[in-house]
Amino acid sequence: MTLVKSVRQQILEKIEEKFIGIVQTDTSAPGYVPSDDDWPMQFSVVKLGPLSDENLRKRYSLGIVPGTEKYSDLYPYIVSDQMVGLEFRATKNKDDDDPQAMAEQVLTVLKRLVLANTTWDDLAVDTRLVNSEVDLVNYSDRSIVGVLFIEVQYRHARRDPRDPHPNF
Repeated sequence: MTLVKSVRQQILEKIEEKFIGIVQTDTSAPGYVPSDDDWPMQFSVVKLGPLSDENLRKRYSLGIVPGTEKYSDLYPYIVSDQMVGLEFRATKNKDDDDPQAMAEQVLTVLKRLVLANTTWDDLAVDTRLVNSEVDLVNYSDRSIVGVLFIEVQYRHARRDPRDPHPNF
């Protein structure tokens, strides 16, 4: 088996994959029955890295931004605590809820997905919610921006950041 990507990169790509996989539930479908698994929205753009100005025109955008990483030793592993910002933007249309309600909806979707994937398909040891911020100036804002910070704990071999299963 050839190892190419670091465990860190694999986790970031898995986070991206999970958010791309969110599909808004069609509540108008015949026979629709409400469920706790419904998604009230989906992202138009999900990217690794910070969002750009062009994402302001999209309905919902998400940037997965790696931040500070702390390391500790647990032989034969190096344990990493990786801060990740889930940076979001939403654009309010004419008949939408008020901006704060939209921000709360996006934060709820972000938290639901993270809490359902704390190991990111067994690539990480754990993930925890750290804090969140929403930037609104006033009630008439059409652009909603915010971020949910999470900390992903993972580990890799002392000699190779691509190897999640070192030998003793």
